[in-house]
Amino acid sequence: MNNKIIIDAFKGRVTKKIPYWFLRQAGRYLPEYQKIKKKKKNMLDLFLNPETATEITLQPVKRFKTSAAIIFSDILMVPYGLGQELSFSEKKGPHLKKITNKPMLKFQKQDFDALLLPVYRAISMTKKKLDKKTALIGFSGSPWTLASFMLTGGPCRSLKKIKPHLGRPYFEKYINLLVRVVIHHTNKQIEHGAEAVQLFDTYAGMLKEKKLIKKYIFRTTKMVVDGIREKNKKIPIIGFPKGLGVLYKDFVKFTGVDVINIDESVSAPWVLRELAGRVVVQGNLSPEVLCLGGKGLDREVVSILKSYKNIPFVFNLSHGVKPGTPVKNVSRVCSLLKRGVV
Repeated sequence: MNNKIIIDAFKGRVTKKIPYWFLRQAGRYLPEYQKIKKKKKNMLDLFLNPETATEITLQPVKRFKTSAAIIFSDILMVPYGLGQELSFSEKKGPHLKKITNKPMLKFQKQDFDALLLPVYRAISMTKKKLDKKTALIGFSGSPWTLASFMLTGGPCRSLKKIKPHLGRPYFEKYINLLVRVVIHHTNKQIEHGAEAVQLFDTYAGMLKEKKLIKKYIFRTTKMVVDGIREKNKKIPIIGFPKGLGVLYKDFVKFTGVDVINIDESVSAPWVLRELAGRVVVQGNLSPEVLCLGGKGLDREVVSILKSYKNIPFVFNLSHGVKPGTPVKNVSRVCSLLKRGVV
């Protein structure tokens, strides 16, 4: 048995207490984060300062005693590392300089590692400051989601925006390039201390055609998983192809991830019938329910705990903590989890 309960769960063991952490647990909704944010010019200043990124990573661990820390970074560190110009706006979010009509970005490992060295240093620093019971999670965007950002210049919330690029030679080249880069980036995080990695395919649900899902979600994720395992066989890999619904089952079978982060598109009975015993389940409290709080939050947490108490399970959200979420609501969830209320 591991002295880190969440690693036990990730490796398929049923734990006495359910381990927990939260997507986007570090950042915008925390007052201690806001104090730091006011002193920095932009988000890149936070991501690329190892001391600051470490401090922010540890804030929710100290406050909520989560079972894991996830490094305070961003999936767009990958295109940044490739040399694509990146900026953040308070109102509009991330912006990438479009690359469609320019020569292909090239993956030069030495240049990439130099640009992302602050991220890797933050992982090393965080690992040293965590206690022996708290695990450290690294992460990356998946190739499909990263390509969607990179070719549209920012958030891509509809297929209409990315569809003109599908099948074009440059799109296929970028997808294949990103497979190699994501493998390298996740392995570098593991090298610096990450004990598990999560692959975020935030825009997986945009694709509706099975052949495209298989090509751009299943195939690329499997290649990344195989690439990670070639160097790090024992590191748990969490897949999160958001919005795939019942295709989670096919995703798990095809890719071989150790853990699947589920959203609200699947019910507990379906999860227990189709996923339990095949993969470790992580999820799936609604961020909206968390934000609203009250008795509805209590009921939802208890329902999730009851549903998954007999399988390897990690409590989490179906997407990231929303801005403006009351801290007391997150504290309430943690209190229920610690008590093991079922």
